[in-house]
Amino acid sequence: MSKKGCFWHADKKTCLDLILKDYEANGGHAQMLRHFHYVLLSGGAMTIFEKTGKADPKEQAYKWVSTLLVEAREDGTFPWEGIIDSGRRSFPRWRGYGLQNFSDGCQRASYRLDPWLLQERRLEVWVEKDDMADALNLIVAELRIPIYVAKGYGSATIKNDAKNRYGDGKGHVLLYCGDFDPTGIDIERELKDNLAANGAYPLIERVTLTYEHTLLLPPITAIDLKESDPRTKKFREQYPGSKGYEMNIVGIRQLEDYLLTAVNKYMDVPKFNAAIELE
Repeated sequence: MSKKGCFWHADKKTCLDLILKDYEANGGHAQMLRHFHYVLLSGGAMTIFEKTGKADPKEQAYKWVSTLLVEAREDGTFPWEGIIDSGRRSFPRWRGYGLQNFSDGCQRASYRLDPWLLQERRLEVWVEKDDMADALNLIVAELRIPIYVAKGYGSATIKNDAKNRYGDGKGHVLLYCGDFDPTGIDIERELKDNLAANGAYPLIERVTLTYEHTLLLPPITAIDLKESDPRTKKFREQYPGSKGYEMNIVGIRQLEDYLLTAVNKYMDVPKFNAAIELE
């Protein structure tokens, strides 16, 4: 056990065991570093105290988790591919594919049907945070549901593109994934209002995090609400006594359950499978 500045953590082995258990429970899928930070908090292996000086205890704790997992990957305790770093994207040109790999790929049909043409509803997934897009794509890639990253409040360009896709919005469902906090709730509201102002009224459903989801989360993983933010007052009025939570706390297995439950409400599976079979 160790106390550093304004936070406490269990010994490194205990912390790594918790992280590895979560990694394996989520099928070995990569997660953001912040997710494993929440794993330690919710698992009781870390406690963050009230800020007493200039140092930010939450930032100190997060940096410690980062260092822990760098060391664990360097010594082979934790796999390098277990962490997603979406903030540092690359654009490689040569991927090292051999001739056999290319030949095998050419044997597969390159033509693609749109399996959603005969569906009553066309689905899209919108995510507030870029760092969650990879995890969401893993879940819906085979269902060919597009992912749109808002990165906070969507730009005028991305909203105009959405308006052009939706028309009046009939037959379109936008599945929204974002934080449960004043900003995350307001982003969803602003998106709906902006589309409506342009004559588009798609059905918008919040997949995560919902108020009901947060009731199951450990209070220690809550985030501070900024009292100076005018959105905070409205949030408190709408959800009395609620705390804010980041969607990074959700593991990919739980996220998969939330998202596919929503997808299955609108998807005609036999029609989808028939389209894939025809393709």
